[in-house]
Amino acid sequence: MKNLSTLVHTFDLMWGQNLQNSKKEILMELRNYSLEQIRQPQIIDRLVMDLIADLTEEEIRDAISVFDLFFEFLISRQYVNINPFRPVHSTPQTPEKFCKPSGDQLIPLIPESKSKDDYVTKTINEPTQGQGLIICSFEDLEKEFFKYRTTMGRKKLHGNTIETYRNDYKQFQRFVEENFSGQISIESVEAYVLSLYEHRLPSGKPLTESTIARKKTSLRSLIRFGKEKGLLVIDNSFEEILATEKRDFTPQKHYLALTMDEIRLLFHAIKHENERNRILILLILLTGVRRFEAAHLKKENFDFANQIVHVLVTKNGLPRDIPIPPFFIPMLQEYLQLFRPQDFIFPSRQSPNLSEGRITDIVGEFFERLGMEHTPHNLRATFATNMYYYLGKDILLVHKLLGHKDLNTTKEYIDENSFMNQYEGVNLFKLYAQMLNQNQTGLMVVVDNPGKGCPRTKHVSVT
Repeated sequence: MKNLSTLVHTFDLMWGQNLQNSKKEILMELRNYSLEQIRQPQIIDRLVMDLIADLTEEEIRDAISVFDLFFEFLISRQYVNINPFRPVHSTPQTPEKFCKPSGDQLIPLIPESKSKDDYVTKTINEPTQGQGLIICSFEDLEKEFFKYRTTMGRKKLHGNTIETYRNDYKQFQRFVEENFSGQISIESVEAYVLSLYEHRLPSGKPLTESTIARKKTSLRSLIRFGKEKGLLVIDNSFEEILATEKRDFTPQKHYLALTMDEIRLLFHAIKHENERNRILILLILLTGVRRFEAAHLKKENFDFANQIVHVLVTKNGLPRDIPIPPFFIPMLQEYLQLFRPQDFIFPSRQSPNLSEGRITDIVGEFFERLGMEHTPHNLRATFATNMYYYLGKDILLVHKLLGHKDLNTTKEYIDENSFMNQYEGVNLFKLYAQMLNQNQTGLMVVVDNPGKGCPRTKHVSVT
């Protein structure tokens, strides 16, 4: 490690909120020094004298306290074994095999006479505190983790959470393979967390705090599992590195339902969409299914005789049945006959089914062409608000239809300021059917990127 920049940044991320700005400025002065330099007492003395030359007595005490905390941090990570800002007898003793004092200098953890490859080989054979040892391959560790967390355990993973965790693990695995010879260690975990804060999306924006927190949580779950099952050897300080800030209060989200004018415009414009996207948008609006659930629907999930769709693959693993509006059934049947899907009813050219991100894009692009900004959540909120007032404000029934575990989540999808509050007990689906029939007598379906076996054009008569 050429300088302390990474370690200073990591320390600041973990404990910076407890430091005053003046103390942070002092800490940042350490970024231009290397580990080898701060292991030498003479350099530490000169560094301190330079930094405190123009400080008051109180500011000097603050500076010393910052250095003291930072060296305790370095000791906890086995980068040094002596805190020069504390009496020798009060410095925690580090096992001899990690770091040995020699005269006035501290021997680095990785001896300069040995190459990094030699050290990695030695670590595999003799794992030390702070270093990681995977007893099996990373792929096997991940496989065993998902096998356990999808079938057993207190908190089972479901739906898109599984795919999200897989993507997080691929990112972490790629990082440690490129930078740490594939070794999971305290150092590689710290560096990975730092890379998340420095990462920039194609738009130039950084990752959101919630995304970083999720990635840290998913990695912490994997490492915990590996330690508990004897598949991974690593120091427990990974818990501290991957800890996430607990929020005392999270403002409740509220999704807005579409207005009456927006619904009219939707039914007028939907005829210009290709058949797959048209059915997808209407399905979310009329049944309230999630993106993940829509993407995993198959032909056999539809019971047209009983006017029900069986949603079996869900976000939280709780299957449910949702009624299908009668006027929508002929459109679904015609769509399935037209496309004859082999597996999922919404295929894409690149994969057997649409991704959640692609569904968001389809809905967003549709409304963008109408001069509006809406997402699948707004379609789902429109369904929820409609059912809430139609069912006499029975929120428990809406809760069941949406498939939520927490009733508070259901409340986020009910727009009490919607025009629908004037239509309590009225089935707006009949109004939707009238709107659709007024705007459509027939349409030429233009298929974008059709799936295998899908025709590019088809004339469909809608009655």
